Amino acid sequence: MAGHAARGGRGRYPPRRQRGASRASVGRPASMELSEQDRQTLERLEEGLWRAETRFDRAWMERILAPGFFEFGRSGRVYSREDTLGIAARPIEARLPLANLDVRLLSPDVAQVTYTSVETYRGEEQVANRSSLWSRTEDGWQLLFHQATAVPD
Repeated sequence: MAGHAARGGRGRYPPRRQRGASRASVGRPASMELSEQDRQTLERLEEGLWRAETRFDRAWMERILAPGFFEFGRSGRVYSREDTLGIAARPIEARLPLANLDVRLLSPDVAQVTYTSVETYRGEEQVANRSSLWSRTEDGWQLLFHQATAVPD
C-alpha cells in the first residue's frame, strides 16, 4: 500500500500482485490448482469477516468457523472459536477490497489466504498482515486458523 512507503519505506509481504492473480505453480500438479470459483468464494468469505452484516451474524460465523478454529490476534492474544463467536457487534471500518489479497492451495482441501488489512479502530488506523487457513468440507469452506501481525507505523 502506498501508505506504507510514506511511513518509512518498509517492504511489503507478500509482494503486491493483482487481485486474483496466483503464485507461480511450478512443480505443482494440475490437481493442486485452485479453481477460479473456489478463489472467488474464499475472497468473498474472507471479506465477509470484515463486513458487520456477516461478521456479527452468529449463524453465518458458526457455519464458516471450523470446530477447532483459533486465532492469533493483531494484539498477540489467542482467541478460540467461542471467543470469536462471542465478540459484541460493533461498526467495522475496514478498507475493502482487502489489499494484497492472495489465495493459494496448500493441499487438495486446504487453502491459505493472505492479505493486508487496514482498519480504523477508535480513531486510529491499524494495519496488519494477515493469514488464514481454510479447509474444504462437504458443507463448503471452513476457517481453521487466522493470524494477524501488526505492521508498525
